[in-house]
Amino acid sequence: MSAADREYLEGELKDVLGSSNPVLDALNEKVESLSNEVNLTKEQSQNITSEMAKLENELTSLKNSEGDLQNQINDLTNQFNSKESLITEKTQNLASIQEQLNPISEKMNKLQEQRTELDAKLNDQLNTITNQVKDQGQVSDEANALKAEFESQIAELDNQIKTDI
Repeated sequence: MSAADREYLEGELKDVLGSSNPVLDALNEKVESLSNEVNLTKEQSQNITSEMAKLENELTSLKNSEGDLQNQINDLTNQFNSKESLITEKTQNLASIQEQLNPISEKMNKLQEQRTELDAKLNDQLNTITNQVKDQGQVSDEANALKAEFESQIAELDNQIKTDI
């Protein structure tokens, strides 16, 4: 019932009764009080509904942000796994290269040792030849041949070392 209808009925009842009725006045006050409470409750309900809508929007936004963050985490995890696989592959390649280099390094060390030995022998022979030349006053064909042989062996070892490197 609207407020205008209610006032009209009150006016008619007062006219019918001819005077103010305390019971009716109390009931009218009670109706008005209850009407005010209903209006206040409606307003509070509208405010709560509005607040709930805001909170639902915020929740939806947070869920979207969570989804975005989860996607970023997944992307970073995939990148990390990819980098980890690449590191493992490079480590295996490095170990394989090291295994291939070990025999070459050993061979180079042996060739270096042979060269050092030949250098020592050549120096001994050159010293011998120098002493012979001093003693004889001339260089013999045999000394020249030995010198050429040792120089040839050293050059051959140097070439092997260079090609193995």
